[in-house]
Amino acid sequence: MQKLSFFKLPFIFVVLLTISKLLVTMIGFIIIFWDVLDNYSYLWSIGRDYIVFQLFYLIPDCLLFFVVASIALYRINIHIITLKNIGLLVINIFFINVLGFLLDKCQQIAYVYILDDIIDSVLKSFIFIQIIVVFTLLYFSLASLLTYYYIKLFGDWFDKSKQAFELTQYNSPKIHFILFLAFFFFLFIMFASFLKRLNIQLNEQNFHFSYWSNLLLPLIIYLINFLIVIFLTKNLFKRTFVVLQSDRIIKSATVINVLILLINIILWVIQFNTYYFISWFDNIDTVFMLLSPTFTFLLSLVLSCLIIRYVTKYYFANPPRG
Repeated sequence: MQKLSFFKLPFIFVVLLTISKLLVTMIGFIIIFWDVLDNYSYLWSIGRDYIVFQLFYLIPDCLLFFVVASIALYRINIHIITLKNIGLLVINIFFINVLGFLLDKCQQIAYVYILDDIIDSVLKSFIFIQIIVVFTLLYFSLASLLTYYYIKLFGDWFDKSKQAFELTQYNSPKIHFILFLAFFFFLFIMFASFLKRLNIQLNEQNFHFSYWSNLLLPLIIYLINFLIVIFLTKNLFKRTFVVLQSDRIIKSATVINVLILLINIILWVIQFNTYYFISWFDNIDTVFMLLSPTFTFLLSLVLSCLIIRYVTKYYFANPPRG
């Protein structure tokens, strides 16, 4: 009997998608800097940073499409790696890139028609961020639906195994845990990006690329949160499901991220209003400025950990109700 692998084909799909997006990015980069192709030192100094940042911003794509492809391939029992299967996935990747290109052009048109006549820089910056958020959500929604229904509609064209993939007490918790982590961190990164853009807008900061603020610091934050979530949830995936629970994976990760987002917004509003009230008292103002951010961070961390454990336990550890 052939041993089937659940994640190999989705992983190959994500790797090929990443390579294709990097190739598209490099082609676009070469077109933009065509006039300085002979200046290798200048081109390398710019291109190196550009490619590194593009790789970083592809993390959400990889996480989302890994989950979507895993669910879609499981639903129609496609788990074997053949040239035909890979070729069909490459066609899907082509459609995803075309969709991304079209939405990017639509986004550029929106910039031209909406932002050109706006003089106020604050209003222009705010609308600019809203356009980015809207088109980002639109891309992820349409691309994930495209991937899922492409695999589903052309399921008969793929090479399938003669046996169905069985979820057992050994692989079921691991599969659900991995898919939960992937979708959780896709949402976590998207919400973190939203809060960062909101913070830039509220503080009227000029956004600029830097290795520390836009690459190293976010990577450190993501890694720390990744380790915390693994520590909090690794022992909570106890139930064995005979069918992949995609609804539980999506609902649990979404509920956790939405609650954490709301808590952080509420704590920020409380801190801001408290600071505004205390600022009337000169002798307390300095002490509050020093202690308030630390207290708010610790409170947010504790509440977030409690939410992660409770929601994950509710969906994956508790016995079935009724």
